[in-house]
Amino acid sequence: MKRGRPDEARRRADCRHRRKWAPPAEADRAPAALEGLAEALAAHTAGPAGEDRQRAIRALGMLPVTACLDALVAATSSDCPRTRLTAIRALGDRADPAAEPRLTELAESAAGEERAAAVQALTGQQGSDAAGTPTQAPRASAAFRMADVVRDGAQPAGNVSVEIALTAIHEDREYDEPDITRVIASACWDYSTVRRYLIEEALMQRTRGRYTFTDTGRIAWRVERAIAGTG
Repeated sequence: MKRGRPDEARRRADCRHRRKWAPPAEADRAPAALEGLAEALAAHTAGPAGEDRQRAIRALGMLPVTACLDALVAATSSDCPRTRLTAIRALGDRADPAAEPRLTELAESAAGEERAAAVQALTGQQGSDAAGTPTQAPRASAAFRMADVVRDGAQPAGNVSVEIALTAIHEDREYDEPDITRVIASACWDYSTVRRYLIEEALMQRTRGRYTFTDTGRIAWRVERAIAGTG
């Protein structure tokens, strides 16, 4: 006899009989349901320190949804070291291009386990023993996955070049971080370094994640675009 898919009543009965969690129903795996679950978990990431908060952060890192990234990013600045470390690892698990700026910042400014976790999240590299043998097989590089998505097939003309990056910026306007990152990544392979140089050389300024030209940067932008024939 051909066996059909068990209906919801049979699924729940099987769950009670076996005393374990049954596989989630199809309705519970729908995008809207996962988004709702992510929002519910995000509420726990700012709760009291404890195992419930750690579990919520770890679960958010495994959900295939784009919502609530801000909650994980905020958790990387928690007063609790354990929460910060868990949140960094969760961001790495997501392999979300939007998390790359925060992970890069942590890789450059954090210390100890937190810095190591941020580097691992970006590169996918594991530790090694005294002989140099990897202690764990490396994952596919999260940094490369992120970079591929950010570039969207573009082939940059340079590696680290503020001048090339300036010619790639088509408008004098305010950019959010993902937007300016995509523009720079289309022109430079090492877009994180170039983005940082634009700030350090006072060509752009960043305020609450928004990038705009400084007066000096606006002049440099016009000059570089005129030289390149794109202005």
